[in-house]
This record gives sequence, structure tokens and C-alpha cells, in this order.
Amino acid sequence: MADAKKKPKKKAPPVLTPEELRASAQKQVAGAVLALDFRDQANYYQKAAALLQSIPDDDASAALAREYLHQAEEISVSGYQTAYEQAVACKEHACKADDFYQAANAFRKIEEYQDASKLADECEKRYAALSHRKRPALVIALLVLVLLATAAIGVQTSFGKYELGRMALTTSHYSGALSIFSRLEDYRDSETLAEESRYQLAQQHMESKRYQKAIPHFQKLGHYKDSEAQQAFAEQQVLGSASPGDTVTFGSAEWIVLNVEEGCALLLQNEPTEQAQGFHNQLADVTWKDCNARAWLNAAYLSETFSQPERAILVSDQAEQLNDPVFLLSVAEAERYGSFLEDTDYNWWLRTSGVAPKTAAFVSPSNQVMDYGYPVDNTGIRLRPAVWVDCSIS
Repeated sequence: MADAKKKPKKKAPPVLTPEELRASAQKQVAGAVLALDFRDQANYYQKAAALLQSIPDDDASAALAREYLHQAEEISVSGYQTAYEQAVACKEHACKADDFYQAANAFRKIEEYQDASKLADECEKRYAALSHRKRPALVIALLVLVLLATAAIGVQTSFGKYELGRMALTTSHYSGALSIFSRLEDYRDSETLAEESRYQLAQQHMESKRYQKAIPHFQKLGHYKDSEAQQAFAEQQVLGSASPGDTVTFGSAEWIVLNVEEGCALLLQNEPTEQAQGFHNQLADVTWKDCNARAWLNAAYLSETFSQPERAILVSDQAEQLNDPVFLLSVAEAERYGSFLEDTDYNWWLRTSGVAPKTAAFVSPSNQVMDYGYPVDNTGIRLRPAVWVDCSIS
């Protein structure tokens, strides 16, 4: 019988020198720097620590190993907390089925953390309830890509956050992109990208006819692209469906809707102007036509409060045959629309002259029309501008 062949002995793994172990540990640390997911980062630091701990009788390596373990723990704690906060924010701002889909996946990435699994279930139920048709495969792939990016908050550097923001912007996750770039402030072109993210988010609201949500974004954007024109259009849409007594935003102020008729809305500023001034700058026998309040409202106030597209949809008041885009209510109008007004802590002027010379009528804090009037140079009585706005929806 032939002799049985001897099995070759397994080679023992090479014994690394302390220098080689330190070099391997450095490679693990380099891998941690490049890793996207915070869990991968922590794992690299743990491996580096294990390599250093295997070096006998080396206090420096042991101390560095402890430092790496501490770093791994910090990355893990911070990573889970940040990912959880981002997922919660995604859920709170969710409106459409796709939003809840993103939130659910964000929670699934960290479902072992706190109540993430329960919140993922809730988001999935909302997604199922809002979904009416099957999503194209490409859209699903893009959404997953965004979720992987937003979950990869192990990148603690500005560069990493910047890249996540760019990915969110590219994949139409504008709310997330705006949040990231706003926090980065002056890093690279983050301020410009934050503006673009806000603009695209506002456009998204416009496409969904959520005009009330779009308006404050366009307000903050100011002269960016066509934001002023877009804001004016959104305000028109809101006014077109408004009712007397509603509070709306128009220009840089808030207004009470007093009347809507024949495609126009009559608005009264909710609060008086910040600049305190009288009906006229001196005690004189003047009417609304010649007073300083009228001149100021239709010049400085007009240009400071409304953009050019908003001024274009103001309808001149014909009551005094003066064609003023901005005016004060008359005694008759104040009485007619008084039911829509609340009590205040100030008096406010009307454009109607008072009974006595050199006076103008006003409204008291208890919403009473005082037609007997008060001296026109009194600066304690405030101005509440009124405007007519074309809200016809073409």
C-alpha cells in the first residue's frame, strides 16, 4: 500500500514588525478619512486601534490606540444622532409620497437607533397612502441615492457636507440642499448654491400651487433671478382666492383683506408704518390732496414696500380722483369695513378732513371712527396704508 501523502503544512501568517503594524494602522486611519458612512469611519479607527494594541511594551502605541477608540466612539455617537435628526427633519417637512419615501429610507439606515424603526414604519404607511401609481425605476434609484447621501453624515468636514449638498440639489432634494448650504455659509460657493436651492424649492411649491409656501422663499431671495416677479404672481393667486377678513402677505408687509370685487382686492396694512409722522408736517388747513402723508406714501413708502412687479399690479384708487396707488381709508370705508378690524393700541389717520379746520378724521384704538378730527400735525396718530391690488387670475 502506497504511503499516504502528507498534507502540506499551512504557512504561519507573517509576523509584522512594530513599524509595519504602525504603518498598517496609518492606512486604516487614511481609510477612515475617505469613508463616507460614519459606521465605516468608526470601523477603520477600531481596526487601527487593534493593530496598535498588538504591539507589545509600547506605551506610545497604546496611548494612540486609546485615542483611536475614543475617536471611533465619538464618530459613532455623532453619526447616529445627526442621521436621526436629518431623518426627523425630512419627515416633518414631508408633503408628497416621495418625501415620506425618503424619510422612511433615512430611518431604515439607522433603524437600530432609538425609535428610528418605528418612525420608518410610520413614514412607509404615509408613503403607501399617498402613492397612486408605480414609480419609474430611475426615479427610485435617484431617491435611494439621495438617501444614501443624506445618511452618510460620517463626513464631518465642510467638504463632505458640501458634496452631500450638491448631490441633494442635483437630485431635486431642494429642502435638504438648502439646509446643508445655509449651514456652510461662506464655504466655497455655498451661499450661491443656498440661493439656488431656495429658488428651486420655491418653484417646486409654485408647480404644486402651494403659493403661500412659495412667497416667503421668494421674499428672502429678493432680486435673485425672477424671484420678484414670481412672488408677485404667487401673491396674486393667493388674493384671487382670499375672503374679507383674511390676512395675506403682499410686498414686505402683512395686510387685512377688506373687500374683493371685480378682480381686485382692497387691502389695509395690518400694522401701522414704522415711520411716525403726522397727516401733515405742520398745522395747516390741508386736505388729503395736499398733505405730506399722501406724498410720502406714494413715493418713499411705495418704492420701499413693493417691488416693480408688485407696483405693476396695484390699481389706483379713484375715490378722490387722484389716481393714488397708496392711500388712507375714508370715514365711509372705515365704517363699512370696521367689522373686519380688531382693536389696537394706537389711533390711525383717515384721509377725510375733520369737522374743524386743520384737522383730519381718525380711528381710535377701540375701532371707533372719530370724524370730528384731530390737528393734522399730531405725530402720535399712525398711518395705516391701503391699496387696491389686481388679483384677476389669467
